Amino acid sequence: MNATKHIFIISLFFICYLQTTGQSINDFSPMENKTLLSLEKQKRIEKKYELSQQNLSPNKKTKADNLFEKRKNNIITDLKEEKLVLGTPYNAILEKVFERIKQKNSEYDFSNIDIILGKSSIPNAYSIGEGTIVVNVGLLAFLENESQLAFVICHEIAHYFLNHGDIELLKLTNELNELRTGLKEVNSASFKKNQQRINIILNYHYRKMSQSRQNEFSADSLGYILLDHTDFNHFASKNCLINLQRIESWDSTITLNFHKVFDSNQFKFNDNLLKKNITGFGFKTKMDDKTNTDSLSSHPDFDLRIKKLEKDFLFAKNISTREKNEDFLEDLNEKVEFEVIDILFKNKDFPASINNTLKLLNKYPENVYLNKILIQTLAYIYSDKVNHEFNDDLGKYYSKKDPNLEAIINLLKNANLIDLINMMDSFIQRDFEKSPNREDKLLGMYLLSNMTKNGTEIEFWKTKLIEKFPQYKTY
Repeated sequence: MNATKHIFIISLFFICYLQTTGQSINDFSPMENKTLLSLEKQKRIEKKYELSQQNLSPNKKTKADNLFEKRKNNIITDLKEEKLVLGTPYNAILEKVFERIKQKNSEYDFSNIDIILGKSSIPNAYSIGEGTIVVNVGLLAFLENESQLAFVICHEIAHYFLNHGDIELLKLTNELNELRTGLKEVNSASFKKNQQRINIILNYHYRKMSQSRQNEFSADSLGYILLDHTDFNHFASKNCLINLQRIESWDSTITLNFHKVFDSNQFKFNDNLLKKNITGFGFKTKMDDKTNTDSLSSHPDFDLRIKKLEKDFLFAKNISTREKNEDFLEDLNEKVEFEVIDILFKNKDFPASINNTLKLLNKYPENVYLNKILIQTLAYIYSDKVNHEFNDDLGKYYSKKDPNLEAIINLLKNANLIDLINMMDSFIQRDFEKSPNREDKLLGMYLLSNMTKNGTEIEFWKTKLIEKFPQYKTY
């Protein structure tokens, strides 16, 4: 495949995001950022940054000025690059929950707080410091209802009220200076310089992570108090933490059936493609010393956080009460899973994208959007292998805890060009006669003809694709 075809395929992948409309699972359309709202938020953050700087003493301002400005610039950059988004249905839910929290906690000043959606698949939420709180799309997939989301937001608001962000930045300035001084002193030592350097760095991390864990406990406690003032179910604090434990092993009990997806009368999927142990993909390795593992963790174990909530707020340890399943995520939870796939694919995180797509295809085997994602991914991997760019797209940092993900990485590493063509052909031909003019089928045949470099087929399927879906005419 020549460079022109490679550029064509890349362009075609991204135009596909504009083709689906509507908001049902069967006709999924990725969320869109509202640019005007983003510009307004950037101006507000600039203003908040100026105010936070004015509140610092001259001595502290001099020491931490660069770090504060860098933090502000990171937020602005993320807004400009649409890593933080506004005006989506998910933002509306965040605002709705935030308003209910404010109404029942009138003694607190919420005027500087902004809740923004993070366009990230990582299940996380964080308080940046000047009052900007980010809830990632990836986290929503682990929450069951508005009460659990309310606890997440209350927890991050607590970080802001307790001034953890600014305090940590100021501490970081001093600690980095101490670290530099310590490392300089080691240079004059006469023996075991490397060991001394390691000890200094480890001690720095131990102190830093220990303080961070204490901050999490404090934010849980104040977050619970804020939640308990509201009409949300306060048991959501515990239930939320229980749910978030699943982050480490989400869907690990699901075994993907590659034969179901890729087998046909003419082709049988080769299981050996999944088995070879591939190195060089940045799998996390467990530290031998469990004490070191715990000490270097910035967030305390969820069990410890749950036990502390039980102790401080008299939860019954055997409590089985679950908050009612409110409207949040009842309608949007499944769409969140689609959004996560969209983010992973656009970030070229193909192993995780395929992993999540195949899991959802078990539930929605005829979903056009999911089928298009898998088809485009196979074509993209094929194109990268032809152009010797394959490894660049897979240099990610994954956890070994999901065997499906490891198997997919092995598959993408081991599959040759013929394997990819056969997998693509078999997947497209599945029930092709039932819906030969469906967008995913026509697009798949067009991309497959490009992979096989069949000029006649390319023109034939291009014509059919454009006739049915004119938006592809310029490609």
